[in-house]
Amino acid sequence: MTELTSTQLTFLANYLHVVPSAGMFKRKKAKQNAEIEHNEKVKQDYQSYLEKKAEVDSLLDAIRAMLGQCSQALKSIPKGQVNAEVLDFRETVVALTKSFTSIKQAVDGIHVSITNADSENPEFEQGRRSLGTHQVNLAYLKAKIPDQPKLIEDGTIGVLFKKLAEIQSLKQFEDTNLLSESIVRLELPDEVAERQRSQALADHDLLCRKCRDRIDAMIVDAQNPDKASLRDSLVSSAGDLVEKLKGDRQPIIDSLINAINGHAHDKIAQLMADGSPVAAREMQRAKIITESLKTLNRQTDALTLDVTELRVAFADAKPGVAKREAAAAFHEAQAQLDELVARKRRLEAYEALMAQHAAKIAEAESELWEWFEDPVETVTNLLADPETKLRPPGEPSLEMLVGNGGMYFNQANQYETDRKRVVLDAKLFPDEEEITYLDEDQFNILMSIIDEGKKLAEAGKNPEAEFAFIKARSLHQVFRESARMALPPAQEPPLSEIEKLNKQLAALNVELDRFWGRGGDEQNTLRTQLKKITKARDIEVAKDVPDVASIQAHTDNFDKALAQAIAAYVPQQRDQLARDRAQDAKNEILQGLLSMYNTKELQEAQLADVPSDKLLVIEQDGVTKYFEIKTERGGTQDKVSDKHIPREAMDLLLEQATMLELLAQSQSPDCFAEIEAAVAKGQADLAAISKGGPDYDYVAKQVKECTKLLAAKRFSSWVPDGLYELKVEFENFKDNYITGYLPAKAKLKVDELHAALEAKKVEATALSKAYDKAEIVVKRVEAKLAGGKKAPKPNLADQLRDLIKKGPGALMLGYTSAPGELKEADALLARMKKALEDIGPALESDGLEGEFKSDINTARQTLETKSETGIRTAKAKAEAIEAKIDGKMAEFDPSSNGLRVLEDFAKFLEKEAKGASDRKAAVAEFESGKEKVEASLKHAAETLEKEKSTLASYTEYKNVYDAMKAQFDATKKITDPVQGVAQIKPQISSAKQLDDELQNLSVIKSGKATGPDFPGWEDALKTKMENISQSASNVADSIIDKAKYEPSGVAEEDKALEELKDAAADVAGTLRLVTYPNFKKILTLDKNIAVEAAAALADTNTVTRKKALALVREKALAEVRRIRTEMDAHPALKVYRGNPFSNKSWDGFASALHGFDVDVLTKLQPA
Repeated sequence: MTELTSTQLTFLANYLHVVPSAGMFKRKKAKQNAEIEHNEKVKQDYQSYLEKKAEVDSLLDAIRAMLGQCSQALKSIPKGQVNAEVLDFRETVVALTKSFTSIKQAVDGIHVSITNADSENPEFEQGRRSLGTHQVNLAYLKAKIPDQPKLIEDGTIGVLFKKLAEIQSLKQFEDTNLLSESIVRLELPDEVAERQRSQALADHDLLCRKCRDRIDAMIVDAQNPDKASLRDSLVSSAGDLVEKLKGDRQPIIDSLINAINGHAHDKIAQLMADGSPVAAREMQRAKIITESLKTLNRQTDALTLDVTELRVAFADAKPGVAKREAAAAFHEAQAQLDELVARKRRLEAYEALMAQHAAKIAEAESELWEWFEDPVETVTNLLADPETKLRPPGEPSLEMLVGNGGMYFNQANQYETDRKRVVLDAKLFPDEEEITYLDEDQFNILMSIIDEGKKLAEAGKNPEAEFAFIKARSLHQVFRESARMALPPAQEPPLSEIEKLNKQLAALNVELDRFWGRGGDEQNTLRTQLKKITKARDIEVAKDVPDVASIQAHTDNFDKALAQAIAAYVPQQRDQLARDRAQDAKNEILQGLLSMYNTKELQEAQLADVPSDKLLVIEQDGVTKYFEIKTERGGTQDKVSDKHIPREAMDLLLEQATMLELLAQSQSPDCFAEIEAAVAKGQADLAAISKGGPDYDYVAKQVKECTKLLAAKRFSSWVPDGLYELKVEFENFKDNYITGYLPAKAKLKVDELHAALEAKKVEATALSKAYDKAEIVVKRVEAKLAGGKKAPKPNLADQLRDLIKKGPGALMLGYTSAPGELKEADALLARMKKALEDIGPALESDGLEGEFKSDINTARQTLETKSETGIRTAKAKAEAIEAKIDGKMAEFDPSSNGLRVLEDFAKFLEKEAKGASDRKAAVAEFESGKEKVEASLKHAAETLEKEKSTLASYTEYKNVYDAMKAQFDATKKITDPVQGVAQIKPQISSAKQLDDELQNLSVIKSGKATGPDFPGWEDALKTKMENISQSASNVADSIIDKAKYEPSGVAEEDKALEELKDAAADVAGTLRLVTYPNFKKILTLDKNIAVEAAAALADTNTVTRKKALALVREKALAEVRRIRTEMDAHPALKVYRGNPFSNKSWDGFASALHGFDVDVLTKLQPA
């Protein structure tokens, strides 16, 4: 196995026991596949939770705005006009506000629980269900929010409040069925689409807020008796503002639809991949609609021309029969055109609703899976939920529930009908597969729920039965409205008796673990019984004909015993005591914060206008008190009473108080140690922070001193060792000391940092002397290489100048060649003569240009870093170079050293000649580069000047040009041509790219531009993929070959080598999946994009061209993203990219894809 390097061995070792994805390798392991399925389910649960949270957040935002408007309405009513209706209105608003605050806190608590959940046991599904319950309660609460009192409803203020409500409706996109606030506010996974969505949403919110602020100001004016004459104009102005808002937001809505629908298409595709037939039907529809729209566009374009001609003919026809015939033909063609346009618009509208369709499918899919496994158990669990609200016992009557014509009868008939009735009104195309309102799985779930409701009713549990019927009705509505079939995964074969037993034992093991975690089974009695049962199972399974009946009986008995033990278990009292202490500690911290924040006490009726994060709720001796944290700067900054304690420290204590409250409400068992630790920390932090004012002031003062030290000119010039690390440490401390340190510890740390900086200051001062000493050596070496009057005597440059004058033969004076050496000596003289001729011109002007010059230049650059390490290194390098130069000077006397020294000297001269030649080439390249950059920048400047008034991105391009020009001006001053070439090279490409982009924009605006060569890029990518395919096959053969081994006779070593050989076979098998046919479809581009790009570029109308270019560029970039995503995610390609044997072909593909990306961005830029 000596042929494999350590890196290659490490790579192969990854494949000894790893399966990258389900279905990837033949040697699968059930446990690993189960883990993969679990991970996929966690991802789906997380996405469902985020979607549900977005819906709840949207509802919370709407209710907050509505309640805020109610409070504002109350304030607008003069005290003398308060009547019974107003009092009822106020009482309702206060009660609803209290309920809203309670639900809001509960929702926040759910998110905190989700965030803090154990990564091994995420609670996304539980969180989604809990949010669903609160969503129902919030919807009910929203419906109960009263209308404005009659007293203000018809007046000016009432109208203005209605305008505010209209703005809120617009803010939540209630005026369009293409969007909803919950969909709009959900983050998108694609980076480009997410940027577009977040920016458009921010712009939309800003527009709505500005409009709302102006109407708020109008309400203030309307309440002012001195401005009564303005009330009519205020109403008119408010209407104009809202109408303007509707127009201003339309482009933003279009941008949001573009961003979100791209993601919606991907989401439906993912649902289809997950097995949803309805999602498959939606994808089929999308393709049909795309083709239909193309046909309709062609038909409407042709028919439009016909209608135009017929209109002219009708206008020109003479009265009489000819006129009537022309009119009939014209009206018939117009009717056909209207029909086609209407059909086209309906299909376009359907396309625009893709995000809504995706949400409907996802919601129904999620509900189906929630109920699929065991509907009866789900009903039982929901009834056990303390948040489930039921009617009083006995209500409604048994007859209403299960009698003839009752809820059960009506719902069962409805479900039976919907299971057979085809959804004809939802069928868009004849070729679609027919679907019914309910499929078999949905029907069975609904019937199971109402059957359970019937059992509950017959058992006298009428409220519980009604709850089950209502749940079924709600679920039926979700299934029915989705107009889809959402099938579960393919049915697996029935479990064998052994498999059933194994499944039951696994579940019991988990349940016992949970019980033990709560503190149960302390003597391990149940654990011992379960181990015995498991052992008996293992023995029985090993038999040829296992009989598990007796083991099943023991397992069932154990199941009952465990259930009884759990039911009889009494939690430890210390948990509750710890929770009580957490509640007390929370109140203690909040009480301490009262003296830090600037607060005012409120009555419960005043809570409606106070945000929850600005409310301190303290409970002591059974009394609840409310305090508002006062704010300034429009409510963005908290006011404080103690100016010495930073706000961040106060906020930290407030977070700890919130955490303690959550711990106090937690029902997690056996958690007293964690709660006690949190209580101790909270109390300790409160004590430290409340007394830490002087320390905070001291630290802030020392931080300023340290900042001054670092800003000193000495540190900008001299860099002692360890300064950078110390600076990073200080910057981290400066940014985080309030939240990362208690004040006393922060004081100790800042003193430590200040002392370290002072020490570095002393070291920096000493560096200037070290620099001077090192520079003396560097300058001396530079002088020896340059020669001349001021150079030390003797020096190498002057000696070479003399040698050029005398000729290389001077070196041979006094040298007597040995027999047979004369011919070799003559050859050396010829080489030296040629080298000296090449060195001569450069030597006269610049001195030596070979390896010594290169080395001393490096030493000079190192010295100029003025760092401690750089100065030390530069001095050592210069001294070493000087020693070599002095040694080279000794070789001028070959008579004492012989022919070999003469040969070394000839090589030295040839290196110097090459150095001179390289410098000459660098001078030419530098000059050529400067000319190219200057030409590109000049051309770019001319284009900018010409397009100054019409180029939308003029300012951005002008800034780029100015920066490049400044960099180029600095580069022109460089005297060292080698350094100049290094600086000018990247500027050549950058300047050309700038010039090309400006020319391209100019050409695009003229309507004469050409777009990317889409077929050419597709061919290039496919060619690169063929190269990768061949390379992967070669790597597979190489791995197999290198993994061969000769048995060593040592069992353990041979076993390891055999495992490695198997791993190599697995890797090779995977690499053989990297074949061109497997990727051809991925690399095939949408043929329509090239046509659309050409049409967009040919459009001479500025407005429509920019819009068309933006759309087609996004489509093209979506293709690039699709290819990149699918290639990056492909398991076999991941193995190829990561292998250490050979993966160079991937670089060519990645480069081509990047080039395609840049070409699209450049040539399809909207202008």
